[in-house]
Amino acid sequence: MTPPANEFGRQSLLNAYLDVQRDQLARRFTPELPETEHEVARREFLTGLEHLFGITLNPPQGSGRQVTIGQERDHLERRVLTQFFRSTADSYLSIRTPWSGYLEAGLLFEVMKEAGIWDTVRETSDSIRTSSDELQEQHRALLDLLLSRLLGDRAANTFTEADLTAIGVTVPVPELEDDWE
Repeated sequence: MTPPANEFGRQSLLNAYLDVQRDQLARRFTPELPETEHEVARREFLTGLEHLFGITLNPPQGSGRQVTIGQERDHLERRVLTQFFRSTADSYLSIRTPWSGYLEAGLLFEVMKEAGIWDTVRETSDSIRTSSDELQEQHRALLDLLLSRLLGDRAANTFTEADLTAIGVTVPVPELEDDWE
């Protein structure tokens, strides 16, 4: 069941995490540039949701904490599952098609059509797109399973915009959806 638009649950946490990871991937070639207003807002939103859910999905490197003997097994499970969660998110964000990144492919279309290969390219591309969509769904299901386990009894929690405001976090305004990923 999806929470109302003004409530933020596990899927909101997952989406926020993926948004921040996507931002970081996009910046890998220009790390010297300052973060955009949208990147900062998305990162702060993720941090706020992590705070409310009581979890850190992307801890700073070297941020180990002291664990007592009784907590050892639980701590190990969390660390291992969190690492696999991050690996699965990276895999999800790397799913592409040969058409990914094209804003306009008119010339490419014309060249393929003139070469007599357009029909085969289109059919194969459609099949790849279908497979990519299925892969994304499978990745999201796995991410949700892992996140549910990591959150434990907090997995069904939802929070309101007022909860976020109370801790100084603003809900980011969504950007226009990019359809050329």
